[in-house]
Amino acid sequence: MEPTSPKVHDLRERRSYALHNGVPDTYGTGGEFSVRGVATPLDDPDVRAVAIAASTFPTEDRWVLFELGIDEARCNGYGDVELPDPPRWTAHGSRT
Repeated sequence: MEPTSPKVHDLRERRSYALHNGVPDTYGTGGEFSVRGVATPLDDPDVRAVAIAASTFPTEDRWVLFELGIDEARCNGYGDVELPDPPRWTAHGSRT
């Protein structure tokens, strides 16, 4: 992301992040998935090269790269989605 982005400042200062997918309608079709954890800035040129190679869009040298560690992942369905077992995973071994 751009180095001037407020999110870069936030991730460098607080390090925690949370991501949640959008659902396409008010019925929750397709279900929901969320993940939270800790972001770590990455400056290693070899790791950056791997990220650039995996990117599906053009990148800029000035962009900041973070590794998003996962502390918890959750999914929720509303009848049209088969959920994995378990529907909740934490890095500390708790599965519910």
